[in-house]
Amino acid sequence: MGLLGNIEEYEKVCQTVVRVSINSWFSGGSLHYKKSLSVLKRKSFGYEILEDECSNIGATEVVLKIINFNQVEVGLYELVAFNISRDRESGCVDDWDLKLIPYEDNTK
Repeated sequence: MGLLGNIEEYEKVCQTVVRVSINSWFSGGSLHYKKSLSVLKRKSFGYEILEDECSNIGATEVVLKIINFNQVEVGLYELVAFNISRDRESGCVDDWDLKLIPYEDNTK
């Protein structure tokens, strides 16, 4: 049994669900391509990792932290932290990477 006890008993304390959308257009002699992540407030709860990360390190750095940002297609995803590292002296979490995993709505 680990720190969380039985995994079946573990209850999620936060969840960030995002909609990935892609738009492209041609204007003024330039081709534009935009990939957006929009937080779905009704499906998300607890710690707002996307908003917090963007305010702390900036949107460009957050995009670079999402390891599979360029590979995901249009759809719903859960934004999760992984590769979590801790400070050796204090034990506090000091760094992590982010990943988009396909979202499955289990409330049906």
